[in-house]
Amino acid sequence: MLRSPKWPDPTADRGKHVIEYALYPHKGTWREANTARRGYEFNYPLIGILTDAHKGDLPQQQSFVQITPSNLVLTGLKKAEEGEGWIVQWYDAKGEGSEAVVTFPREPKRATISNFLEEDREPARIDGNSVRVPTNKSSVVTLKVTF
Repeated sequence: MLRSPKWPDPTADRGKHVIEYALYPHKGTWREANTARRGYEFNYPLIGILTDAHKGDLPQQQSFVQITPSNLVLTGLKKAEEGEGWIVQWYDAKGEGSEAVVTFPREPKRATISNFLEEDREPARIDGNSVRVPTNKSSVVTLKVTF
């Protein structure tokens, strides 16, 4: 699980290491068992922060972004490098291809399919608080959204 070469750096990977792993027994194929999603849940656990009750405008429960159908895995949500937009990125983990429905807490003003450099390629269809984007089999999609 860990390789500690002595060349080119004779001190590489020295010290204490912690390696976590999980076994995920399931019925059916890895696609039917949502194995990619379970892997993300294991590798990126939810980190809760306890705080005092305070007043605010947000509801008791809210999601900043949701994506369906289940073959799509949300891998990134960040502020765009330039401008006021947000970047949302996902991929098709099951090789099925589908139309992504990305839902936000409010209606976007603009949504464009972008490349990895966040350059706009084509407009995406806005449907209320959701954006609909065709997602090819086994592909990665980058979406730039402005509110």
